[in-house]
Amino acid sequence: MENPQSEQEIKRRTRVYVAVSSLLLIVTTGYVLWAIRPLLLPVIFGALLAYISQPVVAWLIRRGFPKLLSVLLFVTFFITLLFYAFVFVKNQIPDRNEQYELRTVAMYQLNERYQGLIETSQQNTTLAFGLRFLMQETHPLVDNINLFLALAPEEQMVFEARMDSLQHQHPRYARMLGYHFQNQDLLFYTSGGLLTEAILIGQRSINSREETGPDQTGGSTILLIFGFFSTWLIMPVIFFFLLLDEGKFRRKLISLVPNIFFETALTSFHNVDKAIGSYLRGTVIESLAVFTCFLVFLPLIGFNFTVSVLIGVVAAVANIIPFIGPTVGIILVIAYSLIIDEISSVLPFIHTGNLVYFAALTAILIQVADNTLLKPMILGGATDLHPILVFFVVVAGGVMFGFWGVLFSIPVIVIIKVSATTIHQRLLLYRIIRL
Repeated sequence: MENPQSEQEIKRRTRVYVAVSSLLLIVTTGYVLWAIRPLLLPVIFGALLAYISQPVVAWLIRRGFPKLLSVLLFVTFFITLLFYAFVFVKNQIPDRNEQYELRTVAMYQLNERYQGLIETSQQNTTLAFGLRFLMQETHPLVDNINLFLALAPEEQMVFEARMDSLQHQHPRYARMLGYHFQNQDLLFYTSGGLLTEAILIGQRSINSREETGPDQTGGSTILLIFGFFSTWLIMPVIFFFLLLDEGKFRRKLISLVPNIFFETALTSFHNVDKAIGSYLRGTVIESLAVFTCFLVFLPLIGFNFTVSVLIGVVAAVANIIPFIGPTVGIILVIAYSLIIDEISSVLPFIHTGNLVYFAALTAILIQVADNTLLKPMILGGATDLHPILVFFVVVAGGVMFGFWGVLFSIPVIVIIKVSATTIHQRLLLYRIIRL
């Protein structure tokens, strides 16, 4: 018969061993994660892509394709799709001359409308008083936007030469040349100084810095770019091998769980897998649906197809972020409708004078349709989180971890919620705890 004291001593040593081992494991894991933190985002993105893609690979396997061939086919298709999507978006980005035109028109239209508001603010009405108070804050903002849009002296020479050669071919170019010359006479709203003089002073400052040579403390740009891409090369590797994984990684994790908690851990993994998979795949499909809506409806009200594609891409990507994403799409649509000077709407009653109202209405209706139809149909109850909790989690994630905290806040809270709920239910079911 064993000595009770020796048995208690063994239990005490076991508890000490478990406590010390757990502490060492936590400290070591924390140190390793901190040391390899530049690799964490590529690993996370690779894992998420593999996670979202699993149903497609499983579908190919059910059709009789071997596992390796299924993964290779899907990865090849995915890379080809990304390549053509990149080329398509790249071709939609305005070239240098188109950017000069866009900046010139945007600058003219912005100041034309802003000066109209200034004239309204000079009247003796309640609205005018509110505008005068508001413009004390907006004058510096508009000045900074003008400095950003204004063409540098070298750009002005290229733009003027091109407009001179094209103005006889189409009235649009003559009109844009007129916009350009009117932009040259703009004054700062805050100080009253000439805008072109500030641009010339800034250009001289840039030239003087270039003459003294590049900054030797910043490192090589080529090395920085190479470092960035070499870090992100791990993402396709993680993506490929996780698609090939047949649950070995998950089984290895579960095998570390003590037998008493084994079934609880297994159920938790299953529920988290179901919830996060539904959320991620639903979010991708929803973003594609939002992009399609922008691509269909913006050209109907007169937006250029290229601009519709770019706004649709940005709005679809931003739509992943709750509350913030939909606002980005609405702001982009309204901003472009304010600066456009020529439209070709399918609807005859829409013109440049009232375009901003129809643009705002279109963007808002797309977001309303997304929240009332697309989200319930595509995402369903994948998150099942209260809107106030979602708002708080997104804000807290942004405060603590910046942009990436905002982006990953919802998946993390879904994992925590499902895990905590499942573990609590299983512990009660097996009478491990009692309330």
